[in-house]
Amino acid sequence: MTAAERRALLIRRPWTPEERDIVVQGFWGRVAIAIEPALGALVFLVLMTGMLIRGIRSPDDMLWSLCIASVFAFGFFGFVAYGIGLMIGPLRALLSTSQPIFIVDGYLRSRPPDVRSEEDSPGYVAVLTAESDIAYEWPAHGNTLLEPSVYAVHVEFSEYGGIHKIDGKSTGVLPSGMTTLSIGLNSPRIRKLED
Repeated sequence: MTAAERRALLIRRPWTPEERDIVVQGFWGRVAIAIEPALGALVFLVLMTGMLIRGIRSPDDMLWSLCIASVFAFGFFGFVAYGIGLMIGPLRALLSTSQPIFIVDGYLRSRPPDVRSEEDSPGYVAVLTAESDIAYEWPAHGNTLLEPSVYAVHVEFSEYGGIHKIDGKSTGVLPSGMTTLSIGLNSPRIRKLED
């Protein structure tokens, strides 16, 4: 049985409106940040277009205008790539709210990195079913190398978001204390609200 087939047998629930609102709020916060690359792309697009029009109107300066327009084109595409890079994660998170949150009475397993791991990876964290089958496994983040361990737990998780709750306690994947547009989320005041 594949991991996808095992997940199809798991207990699941839809996202609550409050959980979805947190993801939507984070998405709009990132949209607010993405205004910067959008404006940068617009400025470089106008400059590039202006140089192309100047080259068309003044054939003597065509080569010079094309050279400068190509520099502005790099700036334009750089800002477009930056904006897309900013929005991929929040868009994926928003789309993941249409998928279920899985509930497992099973085990939480950690293990050190293996030969397939990225260079600086501390290891992997997995949710195991009561039969010790892997429900889902994620690469861990951080600087501490994970030791092999297995704990019996009640877990709520989503494929994209990771582990939401362990034994009813939030892991911080969906923070409880959110600011407007999620700006300043790492401040000590916000972290204290979550404790």
